Amino acid sequence: MYNKGDSVRYVGRLWVAKWWTQGDRPQRNNESGPWKLIRLNGNDNNYDDNDYNNNDYTKPNSFKVTRYREGFKYSAGDRVRMPNGNVYRCRNWPATPWCELAGYAPGKTQHWRDAWSRVK
Repeated sequence: MYNKGDSVRYVGRLWVAKWWTQGDRPQRNNESGPWKLIRLNGNDNNYDDNDYNNNDYTKPNSFKVTRYREGFKYSAGDRVRMPNGNVYRCRNWPATPWCELAGYAPGKTQHWRDAWSRVK
């Protein structure tokens, strides 16, 4: 499930959800669909939206980036986007439980680096 503002990498492209969606694959020729194309990665001419037998793509869930929510239980490796557009990754154990605490909000507090790492 993806909420408005969540982003994914799919078939060599970066997409952002325009609204809540589940089970919809991002497609370049579907402007009325739930996904907005943000950026092409690599040589776009090598990709075909209808060629799902090609192993040269990544499933969206493995790159899911959501908006940060205080109090949400994050797992190690989860990625969040802050309002300024920066993306952060929740660190591995033993720091993982701190990711949900307001005192460790990514990029906002003096201790955020104890729980999060910035993704470039």
